Amino acid sequence: MAVRQAQPRLYSERWLMLAILSMLAMLSDWICFSVAPIPSIMEKAFRGLDAATLVTIFLSTNVMFCFVEPYLIVRRGLRRVVVDGCWLMFAGE
Repeated sequence: MAVRQAQPRLYSERWLMLAILSMLAMLSDWICFSVAPIPSIMEKAFRGLDAATLVTIFLSTNVMFCFVEPYLIVRRGLRRVVVDGCWLMFAGE
């Protein structure tokens, strides 16, 4: 007896959330790598921290949340994780 496997359903909302998540990742990386390497801007914005330290902090937290993100998506859903991520980015900027 053959077992029929269910095909995954694709929703347009998922593609929208993926597009938003991709744009947020691009924006985050763009800000980090375009502003952080400019020492004069860094000194005004973050006194006492050099650019290399901030880039290291950014990359470390980025990697850490790459491991946490799938768990959060399963527990809370893609939309909630993307919206919460938007708010965190807004608060951090």
